[in-house]
Amino acid sequence: MDINSKMMEIDAKLDKHISVEGVKMDAILGKVDLIENNHLAHIQSSMALLATDSARQSTNVEWLMKSHWVVVTATLGGFIASLIKLFIN
Repeated sequence: MDINSKMMEIDAKLDKHISVEGVKMDAILGKVDLIENNHLAHIQSSMALLATDSARQSTNVEWLMKSHWVVVTATLGGFIASLIKLFIN
């Protein structure tokens, strides 16, 4: 076999491979489009539910923050009272 016939054989195999892969890629892209069109509304509604759940959880933490400030205020008040008592005695 000479080099030209070997190159032609390689080119033919490469062209066949490219055409087969192109068909496979078209099939994959078609399936992706189908999934995107069928499930996009479901995904958007799920994202909306996730956003409302996240907002609800952040408001549920507010009671914890308020109780934290109550404890901090009481602690500082006790500390200031003990300092005043220390200076008076």
